[in-house]
This record gives sequence, C-alpha cells and structure tokens, in this order.
Amino acid sequence: MSDIATVTVTGRLGRTPELEGSGDKVRLRLRIAVSDRVRVDGEWQNATIWMSATVWGRRAESLVGMLSKGSRVAVSGRLGVREYTTRDGEVRTDLEVRYPDVALLESKRERQKSSSWDSPSDADFSDDEIPF
Repeated sequence: MSDIATVTVTGRLGRTPELEGSGDKVRLRLRIAVSDRVRVDGEWQNATIWMSATVWGRRAESLVGMLSKGSRVAVSGRLGVREYTTRDGEVRTDLEVRYPDVALLESKRERQKSSSWDSPSDADFSDDEIPF
C-alpha cells in the first residue's frame, strides 16, 4: 500500500465496528460510506465511495461503544490505496485512511436515530469481497 496524501473525510459507517484482537493488538476496523450527489446524463444520482480505517489500542477501545452502523464520523489521516483480488478473481481497489483521527459528528440522540440507517450501496458490496 502506498500513501498518497493527508485527507479528512466525512461519512457514515456502513456497519457496526467490533473490537478484534487482544492486548496491545486490539483494533477497530471502520467502513465509511462517503456519499455525494452527481449529475449523470442530466439526472442527479447518489454516488458512494467506500473507505476503510483501522484504529488501534486504547483509542479503539474508547470508540467502540460510541460507534454503530450509520454513525456520522470525520476521519483524518494519510490516504492509502491498495489493490486486492476477490475470490472471483476480480481486481478491486481499496481506499484506506491510515493512522486515523476519528471524530463523532452527532449527539447521543442523533446516534440513536442513525442506528437504523441503511448504507447506500450495501447491495454492491458483499462482506466476502472485503479484504479484511
């Protein structure tokens, strides 16, 4: 994976993150849907870019209880690009925010409402295709 630039993105989590690992190697993997409206052939359509970020250690432990599917977050860090091959042999590109700082962009009340949020392109992205 190569780092390209420093970025800040805002979006919604596509799934509820769960802690993985143990001890010093605890991590929290985030899948972030960054959505926009674009004009295609004169009509407005939703466009979604999926990005990932991994938070490690105590920061991961402190965030896990506050984040759920649909939570609105801002993530800042170094942008990385990685190619991988799915089980079907299709080459895909993954954008990842490396060494991220994560900020929750909603109140506790808003978090409760956003837990019912459906990610914009779940049908386009199966868990089996995610390389992590």
